[in-house]
Amino acid sequence: MTGSDMLGRRLALAFSALTRGLLYPGSESDTPYEPFHVVLDAGTPVTADTLREALRLAPWWTIELSDGDAWLDQTIAWARDSAGGDSPGEADVYELLRTVMHATLQHPLQRAGIIAPPDRTFHKTRRIVFGRLASGVLAGLVANSVET
Repeated sequence: MTGSDMLGRRLALAFSALTRGLLYPGSESDTPYEPFHVVLDAGTPVTADTLREALRLAPWWTIELSDGDAWLDQTIAWARDSAGGDSPGEADVYELLRTVMHATLQHPLQRAGIIAPPDRTFHKTRRIVFGRLASGVLAGLVANSVET
């Protein structure tokens, strides 16, 4: 493991420690966050194909990339909403997570949904929020969400 790999791993562990006790919103299995990091070359763009290759995923997985900050905004708003998550303490943690990720990773933050084909009635999906180090390493959090 190179120095940048180790830094990505350490950051992912720090993000995980910060979110300990939080569960991925929308999960049917009350999924906790786990550390996520993967090595990409610095010049390699983050696309569904490069992420699929780096994670060694089968071609039948669908990978949807979106704005990680937008997801954090929605999650924070939901946690603050008395008719939603009704958990202002969790919203505070998500806000701190965003601050720490912005302070340690290059922008923008991204979110990836790794989803099984629709014919699978019970399956795990991966929901990842991450950013990138200058070295190319991706670091963030993953939730392995059960969907039916």
